[in-house]
Amino acid sequence: MKTLICIILIFLSLSSCSLELWRTVEVRIVEHHQFEEASGKLMWYELRYFNGREVVNARLAPGTSRFSIRVLAGRTCPIAVVPLGILSPYGGFYSPGNDTVFISSLEGPFASLLVNAASYRPDAVSELSIPWLRKIGDFSTINQSEFLNSLYRGSLSYDSLEYSKLYHPIIESIPSGYWISDSSRANSFQIRKSGDSARLSLFTGSYCFWNKERELLLTVVIDEEGRFYTGMTSLSSSWI
Repeated sequence: MKTLICIILIFLSLSSCSLELWRTVEVRIVEHHQFEEASGKLMWYELRYFNGREVVNARLAPGTSRFSIRVLAGRTCPIAVVPLGILSPYGGFYSPGNDTVFISSLEGPFASLLVNAASYRPDAVSELSIPWLRKIGDFSTINQSEFLNSLYRGSLSYDSLEYSKLYHPIIESIPSGYWISDSSRANSFQIRKSGDSARLSLFTGSYCFWNKERELLLTVVIDEEGRFYTGMTSLSSSWI
């Protein structure tokens, strides 16, 4: 009798494990990066995604536009692809029933936010309905802090959503040249004379602008109070 009970318990344990169905999903990057188009060279990408159980990190070789990942079939799984590991992320979402996920710059910051959130609250992220959320429109307008607070409390609803303002920071003392935006969320701009200023239109988040001729990368980070911070680093088109 004891032997029979042990066999039944083992069978039930194996059955419960088999209920977790893994699915192979194709991921497609549907935009050509503007830095690649300007330089004629391909970049490598850092891949970070939540597979329904844990966050997975990998590196994509230059020129990769399609790849496959394995995810739990019944979970919502955000996917972020970060050019050179430092630029504005591209992203998208696997939802139950999807066969293909399309990655774009517009959804990148929000997908990256949810990948990070999944490291702390995987259940909350995996149960999020992306089709429900897409009904609000542009992800870039969502107040991210308030969204996460509502998600973690289990009180997320259309009424609980708050939206970020569109800010217009003035960035001073910029070297001359054409500054290429790495995201569809912000426009590129021209500086005629070194030391001039640029007035940008940005929602909350992080943005990168590249001056190919000077091999400089301008990063602008703007918070939900409209405060902004800038940084300037070297970035060669050799993509080292």
